[in-house]
Amino acid sequence: MNVTNEATRCFRLDVPPEQVDILVAELSDMGFEGFAEDHERLLAYVPESSWNGETREDALAAMARVGARIEDEQTVQPENWNARWESSIEPVDAGPFCIHPPWREARPGSIGIVIEPKMSFGTGHHETTRLMLAFVARLVNPGSTVLDAGTGTGVLSIAAARCGAQTVHAFDVDRWSVENALENVAANGVTDWIEVHLGGIEVAPGGPYDVVLANINRNVLLDLLPGFRTRLEPGGRLALAGVLVSDREVMLSALAENGLVCIGEEREGDWLAVLASWS
Repeated sequence: MNVTNEATRCFRLDVPPEQVDILVAELSDMGFEGFAEDHERLLAYVPESSWNGETREDALAAMARVGARIEDEQTVQPENWNARWESSIEPVDAGPFCIHPPWREARPGSIGIVIEPKMSFGTGHHETTRLMLAFVARLVNPGSTVLDAGTGTGVLSIAAARCGAQTVHAFDVDRWSVENALENVAANGVTDWIEVHLGGIEVAPGGPYDVVLANINRNVLLDLLPGFRTRLEPGGRLALAGVLVSDREVMLSALAENGLVCIGEEREGDWLAVLASWS
């Protein structure tokens, strides 16, 4: 968020959980300057002067496409949003890791990962990120080769490097995410182990990989399963998140259709993370 001398329009949105990241990405391209989570609702901020004409029409259309409902809308008077926002971001523990912003310290005894929270997602605050970080700690060993699909902030790649991965190839179709991931990789001093690619799975080297990580959403995961399968080392592990518990049977059936076997599951709230393998 920016320090602004103008009023800001704040929307409180009820968004289907699997659509939050998609909506955040779209609204960011339309001039929205900040996002936060509040009791399972998405808060979205846009300068008052931008909320007119084409931007208004495009934003409302994007909300409608993902089934978002505006619960509340208000104008907030100017203040130092950076100071207010930064003061609200707390370090998050996930397995052995502590995800923290640059202005906070990692908790003693944890593996610290610095993430610049330009959006409040991919910072460890979401259930799926925490589930995946727990998998990273279990799966990645010194010398592992890792593929991180839809890397976002790069948090999973950085965690893998912290666990001793020999090489990590990460990719994302969103240019902003790639730039943010590169910044975070550099901030954590792990550029020698991680390469971040702009594009889909086709831009990532073919592997094979010991570990494939994907925290995206159900539909994208289903589309990518064949590509994940061909890139896995025999006996390798595939960790998936971004799936609602209600979609469990759909995901397990798709894994079986691609020759993959579910060997573990973890849940937090309404979210499911699945661990699969093939031999």
